[in-house]
Amino acid sequence: MRCDRYSQPAVRWEGPVCRPCIKRATRNRGCCPHCGNHRLLPGRDDTGHPICRDWAGIARSFFCRRCHHEGLLVSDKLCERCTLTDRLTTVLDDGTGQPRAELLPLLDKLRLTDKPHSGLTWLDKPGTTDLLTALATGATAISHDALAAHPAWRKATYLRELLIACGILPPIDKQLMLFQRWLDTQLDAVADAERRALLQRFATWNELRRLRHKAEQAPLSPATIRGSRERVRQAAALLNWLDISGHTLATCPQPALDTWLATNPQTRKPATAFLRWAGQATLMPRRRLTRAPLPAATIQPRRQQHELINALVTSDDWPLRERLIALLVLLYAQPLSRITRLRRTDISIIGPDVFIRLGDPPAPLPPPLDDMTRQLLEHRNTYRGPNANTDWLFPGKRPEQPINSKTLNNRFSKLGIPIQLGRTTGLRELLHTTPSPVVASMLGIHPGTTARIAAEEGITWSRYATRRPTPNGHHDTRIHDS
Repeated sequence: MRCDRYSQPAVRWEGPVCRPCIKRATRNRGCCPHCGNHRLLPGRDDTGHPICRDWAGIARSFFCRRCHHEGLLVSDKLCERCTLTDRLTTVLDDGTGQPRAELLPLLDKLRLTDKPHSGLTWLDKPGTTDLLTALATGATAISHDALAAHPAWRKATYLRELLIACGILPPIDKQLMLFQRWLDTQLDAVADAERRALLQRFATWNELRRLRHKAEQAPLSPATIRGSRERVRQAAALLNWLDISGHTLATCPQPALDTWLATNPQTRKPATAFLRWAGQATLMPRRRLTRAPLPAATIQPRRQQHELINALVTSDDWPLRERLIALLVLLYAQPLSRITRLRRTDISIIGPDVFIRLGDPPAPLPPPLDDMTRQLLEHRNTYRGPNANTDWLFPGKRPEQPINSKTLNNRFSKLGIPIQLGRTTGLRELLHTTPSPVVASMLGIHPGTTARIAAEEGITWSRYATRRPTPNGHHDTRIHDS
């Protein structure tokens, strides 16, 4: 047996082989060390190296009877891609024996993916073929509204992203759409009609208006949506507390409000957005909203930080993408939510130098980060998955979406990489070597944040040099107070 996990062999090649090992072997392609041809390598030689079926003496054929591709044959001696094409053609039939014309771009995108077995797995999930058939036959309209109202909203959301990626549906901000759906669910759960109307008013005029404006500038991040959700949740919690305590927005005294906010300051801090809005809308008197002091930041010992960076640079056990993301967080003090939303246009290659745009001006990438970034871009140019044509530097599994920062954070936690702790430590190390205004500009961090942290660390950059353009086009280096 090639592995010790399964005791029942499915076939016998150089020895007994189980079904999972057959699937892995029939997706392994490369140059056969014996014949020198680049082809499928399902067999093993005496040393355990993969070899082609001819040199392994495997009688079974792996050539598709239709396209003659050598690989895993799924059914009727057809490869995975041909099988996927047949299934999609059947599912997308509009009743005339042919796929619906509007959905042909979707069929082409799915069947030409780098991993056709992923498409087959997706089709096998409950409800997927029913949804596709409903679109093909017209039972469900090909529109954002129809898919948003579908009961299986998660499945419909993924399909909508595919339709947007294919150009069948116009683009729409996914995060804004998810927030609107979440808001409807939250409001439906509020029994009191007056309280529900007040929450809806706040969410519409304070949160939704702000989110729509930001979505016009750039795609919304999951962190932005989480902040809006928390403000709505804490507004609901405040109204519930007022009801229980016998107060209203108009009659709640300042001491009682201060006590509620101080009971759990970090959790209830988002409620201040609702209180400010209520004051501006004259629903309550203007109240004094005291800001709770931030807890002292925890940092990682410098030696541990350097050892972690060296491990990420030298280890080949972790994927290149994850290593590069972690290094950008540790060295440039960027949050995961921002790193994952970088685009290929944020990387500039000028001769031997590589720059990344995190702020203004772009920050240089030192060796070996520059070579790692070049390797990542080369891989992106040959990628043919659902996000083949997207501009995201770190594309995710979902069409036209970057990799999920929450998924990455969970993965780093399992690997023992303290991302948040490392980011906090990295920013403080940068401020010890570079003036805070320069760090803020280059990394896209608010100057007040870097100035506050520098003051906490006791860093006193009273004077620093900067280059300013002169009227004749030259640069003048002057000393300025910080």
